Amino acid sequence: MLDKNKIAGIVLAGGKAARMNYCDKPLMPLLGKPLIEHVIALATPQVGELLISVNRNLQDYAYLDLPLIADSRRLYGGPLVGIYSAMRWLLKTNTAAERTHLACFAADVPRFPLNLVSTLAAAMVQPDCQVAVARTGTQLQPLFSLWSLTTFSILEAAIAENLCGPKLIFPRLDTVEVEFNDTGSENFMNINTPSQLSGMEQLLSADQAPAA
Repeated sequence: MLDKNKIAGIVLAGGKAARMNYCDKPLMPLLGKPLIEHVIALATPQVGELLISVNRNLQDYAYLDLPLIADSRRLYGGPLVGIYSAMRWLLKTNTAAERTHLACFAADVPRFPLNLVSTLAAAMVQPDCQVAVARTGTQLQPLFSLWSLTTFSILEAAIAENLCGPKLIFPRLDTVEVEFNDTGSENFMNINTPSQLSGMEQLLSADQAPAA
């Protein structure tokens, strides 16, 4: 199985957040700290290096002390451009020799399994496997996926065709879907609206409440 030190991670925080009135959603508070800090806390122990995909207010993310990667083809080009830009950065830095894969995490999903990356990596047993993607029931979770850096040129070609979502490129790759069952109701719940943010806070507060 892949060693975690061979894997870089990218937190995809470069969207416009249209359904949140175009606010900087990853910096919105959840249980007293920015949403993105919840994601970073879960992602960091799963990878050898963590990057942040962000397209605005970079100075507001500087305190995280992590590499900030802006979309290199076009700003707000969608998550596939964010993944591509992270790969491009890795391939151009000294870490390229150390990292062979890129794990993706969504910045608006504050809960996901701590064994997410190791489970995806374990599923990539075939040498030709290019990407592993999480699935919950019938729902694919494309922003929780593990990519071989050898897919860089394929992503580049897809972006040139104006494809913006990972789902659209999976059929072009040797892709394995990995089922995640019984991970808890809060896992993989994305936050797109103020009411969903409030609901997540209530759910997590209830989980943290001491037993009677």
